[in-house]
Amino acid sequence: MRWLGVLVVCACHVDAQSRGDAVRATSWHTWATLDTHTWIRSEQLLGRAPALRPLELESAPFVFDVLFSPAAAAHVETHGLARRDIASFPAFPPDAAIVKLVWYPLPQGGSIELPVWDGDAPRDTGNPTRTWSRTVTITDANLDDFIHDDHLLLVGAHVATKALPDWTWATFWWHDRPDDGPFAAGRPDTVRAAARHYLMNAAFTADEPCFNPYLEARFVDGESSSCLACHRRAIVGATTYLPVTHGRLPDDDPYFRGHIPTDYVWSLALEAR
Repeated sequence: MRWLGVLVVCACHVDAQSRGDAVRATSWHTWATLDTHTWIRSEQLLGRAPALRPLELESAPFVFDVLFSPAAAAHVETHGLARRDIASFPAFPPDAAIVKLVWYPLPQGGSIELPVWDGDAPRDTGNPTRTWSRTVTITDANLDDFIHDDHLLLVGAHVATKALPDWTWATFWWHDRPDDGPFAAGRPDTVRAAARHYLMNAAFTADEPCFNPYLEARFVDGESSSCLACHRRAIVGATTYLPVTHGRLPDDDPYFRGHIPTDYVWSLALEAR
């Protein structure tokens, strides 16, 4: 599995459209250059198991894992952030990055019906993949259309980089028509081979929707949720990341009272021992 580029977004005074275009451009660059071979899986870093965990509320066999870049992992280890009894939580360095990867197993020599998201209208109870209106048949012949690890097909990825104090958030998902629609916009020629089969959304505020259909759509209000807004709520000892939401909580919100924020990292909020 190949893929890290550093996201650099101009902090000068530009309009929202220009800044949004810059975020998309740098997010595509990250996707084109990201390489996770030397990254540390969360279960190794935090002493948890197993590596691949099922997605809740899904009847299909989707699994996920979380990887920390070397800079992010070193920060956790240096400051002992895998413990719940920490007194403070120093912010990650600007070169830190974390990814959450969603996989779907393809039986060797077999086939699957993979749900694909075509912008299905949100339901009051959420949109797990079993409610999506279309599937595509995937066999061994389609492997080259996916970033894959043996017969685990990558169908979705959250990519967070600490280039900005609130991190920069981009999310990618596989589609059989990857050149159609607004989520294909701006994909450069440097995104090659299987990586070109993924659509992308990115955000720099908590007020705009930025979600991955394979991750957040299954939740109530998932299709209006924001990566930044959700991760803003990550605090030491949290018991859940739900509900997914949008809109930024202020620093003095009662939610944070008596709790230590984990610099937007849910893995540390939920899995630290």
